[in-house]
Amino acid sequence: MNEQFYDLPQEKQMRIINAGLEVFSKNDYKHAVTDEIARKAGISKGLLFYYFHNKKSLYLYLFDYCAKLIMNQVMGSDGEADAEACGKHDFTGVF
Repeated sequence: MNEQFYDLPQEKQMRIINAGLEVFSKNDYKHAVTDEIARKAGISKGLLFYYFHNKKSLYLYLFDYCAKLIMNQVMGSDGEADAEACGKHDFTGVF
């Protein structure tokens, strides 16, 4: 991934992330189309590949992004697992 992705405004980053999550959640990796991700994000396919050099790079970034979301929900502010959070949240909606 190109580190300049992090220089984008937060709103644009989230458009790309959400578009990628939507397309990958509805299709397996092989059938997820980067043209559709770019269209849903409101950017060109070339720009998508500027930030994520290929589909695999984007997929792995999104996987890591989701893993961090889950860890933030499970871990308390002290870095210890929050048993209450573990029991109350249904994480299937993240994916």
